[in-house]
Amino acid sequence: MNKNIRQWICLMLCVTLAVPMNAVSAADKAKTNYSEVVMGANQSFNGRLVNSNGDAVEGAAVKISQNGKVVAETATNKEGEFSVAGLSSGPYMVQAGNEAGMVRLWEKENAPPSAKEKSLLVSGGKLVRGQGADVITIGLFALTAVSTGFAISNNNKIDDLEDKIDDLSASP
Repeated sequence: MNKNIRQWICLMLCVTLAVPMNAVSAADKAKTNYSEVVMGANQSFNGRLVNSNGDAVEGAAVKISQNGKVVAETATNKEGEFSVAGLSSGPYMVQAGNEAGMVRLWEKENAPPSAKEKSLLVSGGKLVRGQGADVITIGLFALTAVSTGFAISNNNKIDDLEDKIDDLSASP
């Protein structure tokens, strides 16, 4: 096989190692996880904001948005709790302090069994999807880079051996 063709094949095989990671990342970003929450009295949405130690976050601004428009604003109390009345069932974006999440509000009679009475947001928790690389992704990229180097090095050694065989075959 021609030396250049083999190098291109080797390079393309190494590059394809990274493609599945990108495909998984894109599929992962396409998912939207909603917290299912049952509305309380007066069609209220109730929640709580805590830090990564589980302590209440007092005085944090809370914004409730639907379809990109802020529909309600409030702040957390001493216990980190907040409540917004007068909402209808449906999906909402909740921003509390530096955290954000999607909730789907339900009227009590229509709520799925998994729906909670309150939404819980954790400030300073794990990175949100798409905001940082995890250890596995970084490790796979490093492995791909090292494997590519080994493949190119071995390919050059094979080429040298083939050249020697050709030289031996050509000599009488």
